[in-house]
Amino acid sequence: MAYFLGRDVDVYITTENSNAVTASGVWTTTGATGSAAAVSGTGDIHFAFSRDNATYTGSAVKDVTGVDISIGAVDEDITYFGIRSVTKAEIKKETTLSLTAKKSDGSWDVIYDLA
Repeated sequence: MAYFLGRDVDVYITTENSNAVTASGVWTTTGATGSAAAVSGTGDIHFAFSRDNATYTGSAVKDVTGVDISIGAVDEDITYFGIRSVTKAEIKKETTLSLTAKKSDGSWDVIYDLA
């Protein structure tokens, strides 16, 4: 596990699509409604730029307070009839990235609702 403070890292979210992903809709103090789509034009808020513009000045995730990276594995115990030993088999490995950020608008709510 590794934890980084937001002031120590720059976070960029990109897409392999040649168009940027924007979140558009109506943001109010009570919540967000809207949609997200891959569009070539401009939208309300850009969520992910294309990989060509990955380090564009405006593409960094704003107000990040922390980044947590965890690496783990899932093991399974296997037993056989007539044998007293237990075999441990690794089923899969997983890597988890957690972003903590201040909520400045409803763009993350719109993206989360689409998933």
